[in-house]
Amino acid sequence: MKVLLVMLAASFPVLGVTERVLTRSAAGHLIHNSQVFSRDGRHIVFDSRNDETQLASSARIGVVNIVTGEETVIYETSRSSPQGPGVGAATFSPSSDDIVFIHGLDNASADHPYAAQRRSAAIVSLGAPGKMSRLDARDVTPPFTPGALRGGTHAHHWSGDGTMLSFTYNDAVVPAPGPAPGDLRTIGVIEINSPVTVADARAGDEFSGKGFTVVVVPVKPDPRPGSDELSRACEEGWVGTDGYLRGDGRRQRKAIAFLGTTVARNGSPVSEVFLADLPETFSRVGAEGPLEGASDRLPSPPAGVTIRRLTHTENTARPGLQGPRHWIRSSPDGSTIAFLDEDADGVVQIFGISPAGGEIRTLSRLKESIETPFTWSPDGLHLACSAGGRIIRINARTGASEPLTSRLAADQSPCHGVIFSPDGKHLAFNRRLAQPDGRKFLQVCVLELGGR
Repeated sequence: MKVLLVMLAASFPVLGVTERVLTRSAAGHLIHNSQVFSRDGRHIVFDSRNDETQLASSARIGVVNIVTGEETVIYETSRSSPQGPGVGAATFSPSSDDIVFIHGLDNASADHPYAAQRRSAAIVSLGAPGKMSRLDARDVTPPFTPGALRGGTHAHHWSGDGTMLSFTYNDAVVPAPGPAPGDLRTIGVIEINSPVTVADARAGDEFSGKGFTVVVVPVKPDPRPGSDELSRACEEGWVGTDGYLRGDGRRQRKAIAFLGTTVARNGSPVSEVFLADLPETFSRVGAEGPLEGASDRLPSPPAGVTIRRLTHTENTARPGLQGPRHWIRSSPDGSTIAFLDEDADGVVQIFGISPAGGEIRTLSRLKESIETPFTWSPDGLHLACSAGGRIIRINARTGASEPLTSRLAADQSPCHGVIFSPDGKHLAFNRRLAQPDGRKFLQVCVLELGGR
């Protein structure tokens, strides 16, 4: 289905910057927190949610052409209900026309609804709408299958070369303790084009996949206080388009930075920035156990994964990283890993640290707290986010900032990430805008930056 939509344009006080509303239909158009532009920058991908909490009932993945405003449905579930299956959080490959998104299990029902441990990565091509394949294999019946997982993968992000995807993961075989099933959330990687076959797969619950999938960060329910053991790992990002340069002059080609929850000596949970250096191959079994796990233990990282803690805030005046939910984002050259935290005045800013660790640098100096996830420009010179109801662009070297839009009321302010296009000439974001009948829906908007 294709609908040609009218695009509204408005000029703002910042010279050379124009905002356009790309979508206008009476439906949700939620964009992910990064990688929403096609590699040629002509399309933006979205799902049909009108609120982040509605993933179970989201039925469609669509794209909008940023030149014509034409919307196209790329994938639609054969059935949809409040219990699932649910689709969403779509991202474009940087090297092909492939789109990856969360897809709940096909046997979703009132008894077995969409859940963190019941979802996977689905892939569809811009040129072949509707032809969906599962990327990560799923096997929940012992003996488990190496290269497959037993739970749910979420918020998939492409590596710079488009050969791998990172994700957060919740297991379905070993449940998390206590009332919060997300406590044992961790991070994994899919190596695309390394197929895994699940023998005798049970329809709906199990399936083969187009990629080899592993967990790369070990977590446990009872980390030792004062140690670097983790109860949770999440909100990850690839380091650099082509990794980062190590202190010995060698290049680490694949690495992931993430937020990890440790336990301070006083027993309080503390969120810090960690780094996982990844090996060249994921098929070798590591010291902690089999890749596929067992009935009484979680899947284990492959041999060669090295994890380091980069920030140490537990003994500061503000232990743990503070601020809205966001994902760690690295500069394109891999030299700076950026994250959100509060400054001494309680204002949420962007901070940065080297992959080698060391001193934390302040990358923004805003007077109002950052309200959304942020992204880097492709040249690494700027960062973009929303603060005080406006899109803000920040000079990553000096911290100087400029508002690119006027301040709007909270119910119309930018939300769900501010994402640079591959050429750095556009910024995509969501606004909630009213229909003629007064109903409000998330729409996809872009800023045209011109020569700025």
